[in-house]
Formats: sequence, C-alpha cells, structure tokens
Amino acid sequence: MRGYDIYIYEYSLLNRKGDKMIELDLSKIEDIEFDGIDTNDYPDFCDAFITSATYNGRDLTEEELEWIGDDNSDWVYDKLMEHLY
Repeated sequence: MRGYDIYIYEYSLLNRKGDKMIELDLSKIEDIEFDGIDTNDYPDFCDAFITSATYNGRDLTEEELEWIGDDNSDWVYDKLMEHLY
C-alpha cells in the first residue's frame, strides 16, 4: 500500500459551472476492465486505460471513467498492477 492510499477516500466530479454532479468513493469501484495494455511498455503501461467498471452495482459512465483516468492516475496504475499480477 502506498502512502497516498490513506488519503484517497472521496472525490467530486464537477460540471463546467462548478456544480457538484456526483461523488465517487474510489474504494467502491469494482469489476474494473482494462484495455490498451502493451507488455512492451512494461513497467509504465502508459497506453492502458479503464474501459468499464461498476460503482455500487451500476456501470460507470464514459465521463466518470475518463475523470478517474485523468485525475487519479496513480490509483489506476495500482489497479492495473492488481489486474495483471
């Protein structure tokens, strides 16, 4: 477990006006599927990305998946390592 894991509890996805649209607790994201995994790019896997996941039993939207990938790259990398190994 990395030190930042202690601080990853809840993030807010905001729309362009700054209004809160949805809150995502990263610890509740499950059933994560990846694509773009290129073993020649080990150990970076910079082209890998989440294609689908669930949150409290519902599928995440494309916008939510994009937000997770863009704003939580260390978390995504850790989940990718769990997925691969």
